[in-house]
Amino acid sequence: MLDDLLPLEDRPRTLFDSIKPTSPALMSALDDVNGRFGKKTMVLASEGMARSWQLRADHRSPRYTTRLTDLPVVR
Repeated sequence: MLDDLLPLEDRPRTLFDSIKPTSPALMSALDDVNGRFGKKTMVLASEGMARSWQLRADHRSPRYTTRLTDLPVVR
């Protein structure tokens, strides 16, 4: 019965668990890189990113598999 007991840090994470980098060495390394190569060279993934590009649908294939009415008819 007690075989499955795990320490809190070893348990599987769920979708809603937040992982925050609290390592001073990690933050120091991040600060060093940003200081050397410029502000916002490296950011945390939780900060997000601004996309300067947009999807172009010029060469997109037809939706043959998503709409039954778009299926080609062979006669």
